[in-house]
Amino acid sequence: MNDLFVHTIKDFHLHKEKIIELIYKIPHNSLSKSPYHNIFHTDWNLPKNIHREYINYLKSNEILNNFILDFNKFLDVKSCNLKINIINMWFQVYKKDNYHSYHTHDSNFTNVMYLNLPNNNLKTKIKGPKERSVEFDVKEGQIISFPGYLWHSSPVNKSDLEKIIISFNTNLITI
Repeated sequence: MNDLFVHTIKDFHLHKEKIIELIYKIPHNSLSKSPYHNIFHTDWNLPKNIHREYINYLKSNEILNNFILDFNKFLDVKSCNLKINIINMWFQVYKKDNYHSYHTHDSNFTNVMYLNLPNNNLKTKIKGPKERSVEFDVKEGQIISFPGYLWHSSPVNKSDLEKIIISFNTNLITI
């Protein structure tokens, strides 16, 4: 699929533990068992005014800026008089038996930053047109971006290790 973009975070090994530490500063908040999700810890449903130090860290260490610069090149937005706008951001921690069923986002693009990925079977599952699986390679320290209308899920974590991601939505806006 040509609309899939993978960005590698520069010097990720220097940032990983700090970002995870900042995520765990957010008071524990789970999305309890339901047919749609069972997530150990997230800030997705917390009020927007809660201080999220991990977002400031991503900004101040140029992690988000470098992603946006690369994504701009991939999309060739300058030639179209567009720019990328991050519209929201949240984290999710999946412990053993946690999952997130197939869903879509109300955005141009969905982005998933992999902080802790115990094995490749836990990467996001994406369904393209006609329910075809979208195949891609990803590892810790990378961000995958794909159209927000595509169905995607986080498979059940069968590992004793945590899967930790930061997700955010982006829209293209006219400049």
